[in-house]
Amino acid sequence: MPYAASHYFLTYEEGFVKRGLTGAFLDGLGVEPTYAMVTVLGAVFYGALLIGVGCICASFIRSGSLVLSAATIVYAASISVVYLAGSLGYLDHLLVVLVLGVIWTQTVWGRVWSGLVLGSSAVLIHEGSLLLVLPVCYFAIFVAARPRGEAVAVLMAGAVATVHLVLTYLVVVFGGLPDEGVAKLRDSMQAIADFDLTSLLFEVISEKGASSLSALRTDIGLIAHVDSIVIVAPSLVALLLLFWTITRMGRMGGLTLALGILAALAPMTLRFVATDIQRWDAMSILMAFLVVFVAWGAAGKPLPEPAVERWMVPLFVVAIAISSGTKTFMVSHQEVDLYPFFEARQSLLYYLGQR
Repeated sequence: MPYAASHYFLTYEEGFVKRGLTGAFLDGLGVEPTYAMVTVLGAVFYGALLIGVGCICASFIRSGSLVLSAATIVYAASISVVYLAGSLGYLDHLLVVLVLGVIWTQTVWGRVWSGLVLGSSAVLIHEGSLLLVLPVCYFAIFVAARPRGEAVAVLMAGAVATVHLVLTYLVVVFGGLPDEGVAKLRDSMQAIADFDLTSLLFEVISEKGASSLSALRTDIGLIAHVDSIVIVAPSLVALLLLFWTITRMGRMGGLTLALGILAALAPMTLRFVATDIQRWDAMSILMAFLVVFVAWGAAGKPLPEPAVERWMVPLFVVAIAISSGTKTFMVSHQEVDLYPFFEARQSLLYYLGQR
């Protein structure tokens, strides 16, 4: 869509600006993007995301655990899958790919350095990364460093988080352009673009916007918040329940449990400053799925005992049944079919069920 595609044309030619890294990188390569190219890039980022998440699903299925296999289907049945498929071209896909790059790194220092580099890149790509995806990076660093002591693990994860927090502050405060700069940048971008750029992006990067979150803030009814939470709750609760079980089997402690839950729920906090509530809630489901994978690996990939499977699997089946029937969100008191990929989700569920 034009709003998402506009980000790929954004550069630093008029000075430092938030969300400018992607376009600046393409500009540095001497590439003049087109709408078709942006579509291809969006497909590439989405494909990389599918490969990364698919590898996690494969690990769960190959474990032979019925609970872990059921967790894979729980995620596949969630609104998160539909949201990601319906948001082709959005920077969210690239942000998730960067996070996957961190959690797939197995060593402590590998996660620290990749977290610093890839996480800082994520902030420059989108300042909302600090809450949207990066908490999972901090959790991954913590659990990797935990054998050295929880105090050391908190220090290492906290150091990376502090760097990102400072960088986010600088991006939000100094990443806006004056009206004259915005006008010049828009003219130069429009001269290259082969479609009409949307005005919302230029409101976001202006000094008057203060931050993209305030620029996107509008009044939204309580019913929309409640409806979105109800829709994502079955999948989210089921995945967090599995995460709790894994922390118990791995004797990972209450701090690990608390940090993992915070990492999973962090995207939902964006609902208080921006109106894309279905976006934040859907991303929380994906972050919860990643938290389960990180904790499972750190705990030595334990398999739930048969007694645990007997009570957990029926709950997962209920979560799958409820989530797979989700087709709408209530947005500002209106029922809207936001994404056209519900039938594809049913096919995915059938395939996983056969597996």
